[in-house]
Amino acid sequence: MPTNKNCQECGILFESRYNRIRCEVCDEVKKRGKKCSHGTKKGRCKQDGCYGNEICEHKNHKQKCPICKPGMKEADKLNAHIINFMKGKAIRKSTKEYILEYSSVPDLPTLKAHLEQNLISKNLKIEDCQLDHKKPKARFDLSITSELLKCCHYKNLQFIDSRENLRKGCKYDEDDDVKELTEQFSRLLKKS
Repeated sequence: MPTNKNCQECGILFESRYNRIRCEVCDEVKKRGKKCSHGTKKGRCKQDGCYGNEICEHKNHKQKCPICKPGMKEADKLNAHIINFMKGKAIRKSTKEYILEYSSVPDLPTLKAHLEQNLISKNLKIEDCQLDHKKPKARFDLSITSELLKCCHYKNLQFIDSRENLRKGCKYDEDDDVKELTEQFSRLLKKS
């Protein structure tokens, strides 16, 4: 049953069907913001190479362009290699060298032990989680090699539940570093 309501956007009185909160004009404007210039949903438009503004001027995906976002491709490639390694998939010698070079890990068993300890402590299965950077990639200038190596350092990597990773986004608390260092120091004291 249609009722008369004031539009939440412009305040004009309109006949509301199906419990709508905006008039047809404001609703169309709101929908247009989610579409590219061709009127197609962003990310799905293939007309004239548009791809809904997800492609940069170098004809690469904006998040993976080696010119716009240098270092991001290497970090993502490392994540994929580590996940395959942790799942027990066979990896080539060149892949092992890539992992050792970028993650600054002394050897692969050390990396595996570090990440498995992380999985066990959080009671996770590798299939249900994602490889996450404790300090997010967005916080580093990946165009600088030393920053890229800090970002990809194996101590900065952890497995985290997929939903938690999405919720976390690129948030980072400097106090987390201090807490972790304190925990590591107390463990060392207990051992000695």
